Amino acid sequence: MRDLIDCTREIVSELLYLSNSAGSLPGYMKELTSRLSAWTGCEAVGVRLVDGEDFPYYETHGFSGRFVEMERSS
Repeated sequence: MRDLIDCTREIVSELLYLSNSAGSLPGYMKELTSRLSAWTGCEAVGVRLVDGEDFPYYETHGFSGRFVEMERSS
């Protein structure tokens, strides 16, 4: 249990550092998806941001371009 708490603290600390040192939203999102993939072991990670009544992918890591395109609502 202690290892999980320490790991969680490390990830939160890195996320806070990353968010405070990001130069731009696109750069931050690119780094965020890459790190989330590494931390979780997931091959593909995506962040969607609200755009009106839609939630398009803002940034992806590991998804094929075809998959992302098929997920677009318009």
